[in-house]
Amino acid sequence: MRRCLSKFTRWSLSMETSKKTALLLINTGSPDQPTETAVRSYFTEFLGDQRIVELPRWKWW
Repeated sequence: MRRCLSKFTRWSLSMETSKKTALLLINTGSPDQPTETAVRSYFTEFLGDQRIVELPRWKWW
């Protein structure tokens, strides 16, 4: 006896076995001016955000 699979069942089975890669692009802002001082200030604020760098603080230095 042959078992019939619906289109949805075949699709969900193929999704379980296939590997997919995704890339998420997020705009995190930019320095106010293209100067060394502005870029340093931007990186200090940006990299100081614990939501951006998920490491314990003691590993930062």
